[in-house]
Amino acid sequence: MKRHNRQLVVVALSIAWALMTVLQQFPRMRPVVRIFDPLSTFTPVWTFFAPRPANSDFYLLKREKDDDDTETVWTSAVQYQGFRWWHCLYNPGQRAEKALFDTCQELLITAQLGTSLSTLQSVPSYLAVLNLVSNHLSYTRGTTQIQFMIVLDPGHSSDDVKPRVLFTSQWHRRDCDAP
Repeated sequence: MKRHNRQLVVVALSIAWALMTVLQQFPRMRPVVRIFDPLSTFTPVWTFFAPRPANSDFYLLKREKDDDDTETVWTSAVQYQGFRWWHCLYNPGQRAEKALFDTCQELLITAQLGTSLSTLQSVPSYLAVLNLVSNHLSYTRGTTQIQFMIVLDPGHSSDDVKPRVLFTSQWHRRDCDAP
C-alpha cells in the first residue's frame, strides 16, 4: 500500500507541476503560480519565440578617427558567418552571436528608457560592446578614437523596409599602443 501511495503522490506532483508550468506561460496567471513558486525556480517560462519572435538582425558597425580627425567609413565590427546546413547540428559561433544580440538588445532597452548619456555609458551592456569594439578588433595604425553603431536589418522579412540605425555611440578615445 505504501508504494501505491508514493506513486499517487508522484503523479499528483507531476500533474500540479505541469499545470503550473502551463499557467506560467500566461502573464495574467503568473501571480497565482508565484504563490507556490515565488522565485519561478521550478516552473519555466518559455518566451524564446514569444510573444514576438526575433525576425531581424542587429549589426554592430564601427568607424575610426585619427589625429587629423579623418573619419573612416562605417564597417562591420563582427563578421557573421551566415547559416549553413550543418549549423543545426554543430554551430560553435552561435553562442557568441547570441551574446552580442542579447547585449545589444539590453543596451537598446536601457537607451529607450531615457537614460542619460553619462549613466548609459556606465551600464554593463554599453561597456561590453565598447570593450569588444575597443579591444578585440583590428584597427588601422594611428587610430585615436572609435565609435560604434547598432543597426537593425529586417533581412528577408521585408524587401521594402530598409535597415535603420538604432543607436550611435559617442566617440571614445583609444590607446594608440593597443593592437
